[in-house]
Amino acid sequence: MISQTDSNFALKIHALLCRGFLKGRDWYDFSWYVARGVFPNLKHLEAALLQFGPWAGRRDIGVDRAWLETELAKAISSIKWNDAAKDVERFLRPREAASLSLWSEGFFRSKLSKLIALENSQ
Repeated sequence: MISQTDSNFALKIHALLCRGFLKGRDWYDFSWYVARGVFPNLKHLEAALLQFGPWAGRRDIGVDRAWLETELAKAISSIKWNDAAKDVERFLRPREAASLSLWSEGFFRSKLSKLIALENSQ
């Protein structure tokens, strides 16, 4: 059953893929959703992508697990993770901010693998 949380995560992924600038909070939230075992509502994500961003108006994108994995992997490989961590650090308590030292391409690829495994188990 699709929940509000699944739909909210879909909109967060839309922001990750379509925002024209780096916002560390988006990646912090991505990590938070994955850690809680949430898988995004792909129909909701596709609807949002068709409305705004580089895929707007296209009808051929077919958002599924494979598409999601490919596009998020591209995004993850394009990020300067030190910049992302610095951007979000000011919003976190010192105890939480310590976890930002883990932020790297490898860390988020691991999160992506966990996300894809979640979808396969549902």
